[in-house]
Amino acid sequence: MASTIAGNFTDMTITATDGSTLSESLLAPQGDWALSGCVPDGREAEVYQSQGAVTGIRKGARVLPTLSVSAELRDPSQAFHKLIFGVTSGFTSVAVDIGDYPCFDLDLSFDYGATSRTIAAEDCYCTEWNPQAGSPNIVSMTFTIAGPLTVDGETYISAR
Repeated sequence: MASTIAGNFTDMTITATDGSTLSESLLAPQGDWALSGCVPDGREAEVYQSQGAVTGIRKGARVLPTLSVSAELRDPSQAFHKLIFGVTSGFTSVAVDIGDYPCFDLDLSFDYGATSRTIAAEDCYCTEWNPQAGSPNIVSMTFTIAGPLTVDGETYISAR
């Protein structure tokens, strides 16, 4: 029988990797995460009607999902946020072929009780980095995902 008790994650590792060989990780013993705006194949539904009846539903414009993480960090080092802001020496954006904004790939791994989970997102960029005043080991972050997204090895969005 499946558990009906809600739980937060434990032992999360968030790894950001640039387009060269740079990689930085944050270790978070506990916290919360939310994936928003995730729709089939990353496309909004375009609904067509004629005389009040639906005549078609087609894939429309790209929808960029966001990943928000709020966590207590084991080591509040500056290396991770320097990499996601593109200011690490030698940083190369993973999306240099389409622009000059600092983009990176993200890998999250965490546990819910005895179950391990993973989220892998490509071509991400940071839209919020919010350390908590007076407690530098608590941070919330929001990332926009412009590329492929997989959850536990299952592809949700296949391309940018």
